[in-house]
Amino acid sequence: MIENRVDLLDEMMADMELASALYRPGNYWQPYVSRLYDDLRTADLNMFRSGHFGPQTKGAYSSFRGGSPHNVYFGERFYPFDEKYEKIDSSLPVRLMNRIFDILSTVWQPLGAFSPKRVSLGKRYYLDAHRRVEALMFQVAEMLDCDNTLDRVEDSPEGNPVLFTHGGKYYSDLFIDMFLEYLYMKQYVDFSNISRVLEIGSGFGMLPAILLGAHPHLKLLLVDIPPPLYVTQQYLDSLFPGQVLKYSEAKKLDSIDGRVLDEHSIVCLAPWDIERLANESCDLFCNIGSFQEMEPNIVLNYLTHMRRCTTTWSYINNALHGHVRAAGPGTFGVLEQTNRDHYLQAFSEQWDLVDERAARVLGPSKSDNPRWQMMFRRRVTTIGRAE
Repeated sequence: MIENRVDLLDEMMADMELASALYRPGNYWQPYVSRLYDDLRTADLNMFRSGHFGPQTKGAYSSFRGGSPHNVYFGERFYPFDEKYEKIDSSLPVRLMNRIFDILSTVWQPLGAFSPKRVSLGKRYYLDAHRRVEALMFQVAEMLDCDNTLDRVEDSPEGNPVLFTHGGKYYSDLFIDMFLEYLYMKQYVDFSNISRVLEIGSGFGMLPAILLGAHPHLKLLLVDIPPPLYVTQQYLDSLFPGQVLKYSEAKKLDSIDGRVLDEHSIVCLAPWDIERLANESCDLFCNIGSFQEMEPNIVLNYLTHMRRCTTTWSYINNALHGHVRAAGPGTFGVLEQTNRDHYLQAFSEQWDLVDERAARVLGPSKSDNPRWQMMFRRRVTTIGRAE
């Protein structure tokens, strides 16, 4: 069970008000933060991955990979295929009305546009298509999973997500998405020979859960803004009880070094805590889908600290040309887009780009602005040490 601790959320939010602008939400995230905060103060975290959580967010949970594929469409407050409408769709009055519309539409076809049956039929088509996509996603992951890691990991029912089963294990489309990210990194990174991973923008913790499930020896440093950070630490604490150092405790430490990581499997940090990370404290850094939601000055500041903290590998997966550009402050999007050139600039010294490609996306994507994967490796000197 996920523990609701609004006091921990309030502490994070108060501290964020005192932080530098480089560590606070940028233009894209600012409007979501207050809505998420209001929801999290009253809603039950044990429902945060369902379609019945938080009436105010309008897509904010999707922005940090929360929610459900059957949840609200991005920007809308309800979803027409929600299970709570099932009783209405199957009730006798609605079925009779649908039958009448069926008969009348044979006389004048446009009447069918007003029939509630269009929704119930649409739901049937949607769910059938979604099941086919889930099966396809799993088959792709299974085909690429050379070491049979899927035998050791599965999704969790915590948060009440929509899951599908395969071989007696539970999975979700988000789980498979993140598992494919893991498989991409594993082409280059030998996870059995590294020990510490730094992720900025960890969502609610799906990739960390996969990494720790597949490789229990790993130590994970997770950095995110609140309120997502609050969801991350509470969710992962329910999966790995006693192994998570929460923000309220981590902030008391003068330095986040090897000793701290030896004592905890997961350390949850706010963005302003990254300055206290010890040099060369991590083997692998990754960012998936959140740098694109920030302005370049914020991203380059994070990457400055990343280069200081990371010894070997860095993985970036974000929109090639950045997120949608806002019309102005306070409107949807980023004020300035972070793109591929910014990442190349940040890694221009001491790092080599070992691979880049359009990301494998099992869903809608823009061909002119695809999600772009980039794997960097820090150069090694002739004596075998990183530059």
